[in-house]
Parts: sequence; structure tokens; C-alpha cells
Amino acid sequence: MYYIATGPDDNPLYGGWTEVDAPTKDAAEALYRLVHPKASRLHVYETVQDLRAHQPYDMQGNHCCLKQRITLTVQTGRELYL
Repeated sequence: MYYIATGPDDNPLYGGWTEVDAPTKDAAEALYRLVHPKASRLHVYETVQDLRAHQPYDMQGNHCCLKQRITLTVQTGRELYL
């Protein structure tokens, strides 16, 4: 799981964050950009502890929160011949 915030450099969690379920950081960024193609600066955290330790409050002193969860599910199967 990766945690992505798009706020400014001095307050990346402003506006909340998105959880992205992906196997790697690069895959998480790519998946995020599929949903949000106009996102410019991404702040990617590998653990929720990193995320919360960075800056747990926005500019108004409000606790930041999860805004979205993105999960990619790939199913594979075999054709069944009867």
C-alpha cells in the first residue's frame, strides 16, 4: 500500500491523501495518474507512519484524512474446454 498526497511542498497533506494498493512505488504513481492525469507534484509515502509523521494537520489545523482509495485488481484464468 502506498499513500499519495498532492499538496504543496510545504504542506503535502493539505486536502488529504489517497491510498493506492500497488506492488511498487512506480506502479502506485502510474495507477494514481490513470485516475488523476492532471496531477503534477506527487508526494509518495510507503507507510502510514511516514505519512502521519510528515504532517498530520493541514494549514487550518484540521486533521487530514483519507480522501480516496485506488485498487487495481487483475484476474487471470484458464479457458475451460469441455
